[in-house]
Amino acid sequence: MTSASTFSDSQETTQNNQTGLGEPSDVNYDEVAAPVGETDEGLYSATLHGKQPGINQVQIAMSQSALRQIEGHSVSDLSRELGGVLIGQKIEEEQTILVKVLAALPVMSDDHGPVHFTFTADSWAQLHKDKASRYPELDIVGWYHTHPNLGVFYSADDVIVHSAAFVLPWHVGLVLDPVLGEGFFVGWQNGSNGESNPELGAIDGYYELLDEQKNSVASWRFVRSTVWKQGSYTNRHDDLSNQVYAPASDWLNLPAISPWWGVFLGGLSILISLLLLLDRLLASVN
Repeated sequence: MTSASTFSDSQETTQNNQTGLGEPSDVNYDEVAAPVGETDEGLYSATLHGKQPGINQVQIAMSQSALRQIEGHSVSDLSRELGGVLIGQKIEEEQTILVKVLAALPVMSDDHGPVHFTFTADSWAQLHKDKASRYPELDIVGWYHTHPNLGVFYSADDVIVHSAAFVLPWHVGLVLDPVLGEGFFVGWQNGSNGESNPELGAIDGYYELLDEQKNSVASWRFVRSTVWKQGSYTNRHDDLSNQVYAPASDWLNLPAISPWWGVFLGGLSILISLLLLLDRLLASVN
């Protein structure tokens, strides 16, 4: 791989090419965007989903094979959250970081459910074995997980997972809702004044490398969603850490029932039981 000079040159070209889903932009990546192992000089066009990432954000370029791997895993079970790691390369030039996502490895975790996913020690051990056997020359550059029929956002639990296991500046997170067809990226960002303490924030967009076909293979719409931050929600009902998320239901919304009805019905059932017991005692005496 040659230097990343073409990436910096393409930034100026892409600044005003904020194309939609599946619409190829005029961006050209040379060997920075070439498949792993490619040594011949060649140009690979890309399509921009969302907007050009800000100057303080990680630049993300995903191969079409990685997109297909993630999509296939995300729809394999819509009853609970699924996840895995993103495999690829990071390229740094001056203050800019480009993350190339070239593959995805699903994780087999026992610690997940309808509204929960995390990595266990066993799942990490298996992931490292899989990476060593399948992608020994690549690195873990982030993670992904699904929110089936929940919408996409970074909850307090997601922030904890990212902050504990994906702490390097180029580590990114992808959240997908395979039911609603939405997805968004999160990455480490410095403030507008270049503060030294980065925090997690939504990324404005990403590039899909058109390395297999000219049309986009992304089956989900890129959105820019919210990331939970401690103390950033003035209304406690808006605090993602205090909410329980569940898929939409077709059942009718029933009115709330006063807890005193429970007390009344409980007392009534006890009274009936006592009367029946008394009736049996009187019958046995006679």
